[in-house]
Amino acid sequence: MACSSDLNAVLQPFVSGVLEIQSEDSGLFRGTIRSITVTEGENSAVIVLFSEMKIHNGKDWVETENAPYVVSCILFSGNEISGGRYFYRIAFSNEVGTFFPPGYDK
Repeated sequence: MACSSDLNAVLQPFVSGVLEIQSEDSGLFRGTIRSITVTEGENSAVIVLFSEMKIHNGKDWVETENAPYVVSCILFSGNEISGGRYFYRIAFSNEVGTFFPPGYDK
C-alpha cells in the first residue's frame, strides 16, 4: 500500500499501542507509539514517534535512545494480520515490523 490517507487510516488505531521492529543490521526494538504521521507526495513516508523505546540485548529489554522511526513509502509494504495487528516489510532490506494495538497482550 502506497502512502495515502488510506494507510494513515489503517495505522492511526495503533497510536498508544506498540511497534516492534526487527532488523538484521540493528536488532530487535520495541516502542510505545506516541504518534503516527503518514505524509503524501513525492517524499511520502511513515513517521512514528515513541513515548519510550527499548532494545532486546539477547536476554532482556533495555531502554535505548528514543528516536523517530521514518520509512519511505516507496519501500513500505504491509497488511493486516490476526489479532488486529499490522505486519510490514521494508523492500531491499531485512527489516520487518509489527504494529500491535493498544492493550494487546503478547
